[in-house]
Amino acid sequence: MKVCLRHYKGADKKPKPTIFLFRENTLLIFCPITYILARIIRDKSVLVDGYTSAEAFFNTNLKRLGKKAMRLKRPLFRQSVLEASCGRDAGLENVLTSYYFRRAAINAANSLASDAVRDQIARYNPAGGVFNGLYLNEIMNFNSQDTYLESNVSEDSLTRAFGHISLRCHPGAPSEVPSELLSQLLAADPEITSLGQEFKCLHDQIKVTYRFIKHAPEKKRQEHKDL
Repeated sequence: MKVCLRHYKGADKKPKPTIFLFRENTLLIFCPITYILARIIRDKSVLVDGYTSAEAFFNTNLKRLGKKAMRLKRPLFRQSVLEASCGRDAGLENVLTSYYFRRAAINAANSLASDAVRDQIARYNPAGGVFNGLYLNEIMNFNSQDTYLESNVSEDSLTRAFGHISLRCHPGAPSEVPSELLSQLLAADPEITSLGQEFKCLHDQIKVTYRFIKHAPEKKRQEHKDL
């Protein structure tokens, strides 16, 4: 899959379209094509009718249609929404933000690509020094221990991963507020409680009298629906 990104950080006044290539991955959680297609189908983003399943995309021959790309009617990649618990729910020391993933991607490209390609991915001006000044990871992602011990030096994935996220985490950290504590912190809204009781009384009354909601008179069904 080829994705052309036109608008992103720092490109509002002078867009520089960049085409990124994506390949399928056997692990669905890491497969960008599966993720992108799922978002497109869920949001009904394609202008052409009939694209409501993944099969339609894989069966489409753009060359036969005389098109270069599939255009979307609404943005697919949107601005991230900061959640205070993101990262903490997983027991990590820090709150995860979109900056973590951007910085990790650019640092990963830095170890494998040339400076020019890295700056193209990050949308930096060539030789601007932005990466070395602001984005270069302060944690060494190179196995300097093996270098000193004259062992086989390796840039293993585990070292690179922990170079971006804290080593410390609490595996037993709760992922949500316990219901007992939540009930103490959030008192029930009186109006909602009253409406809930009224709905339950009407529901039970209809069930006793007519057995099924659909058998009740239209006026009763509408009242039940409104509640």
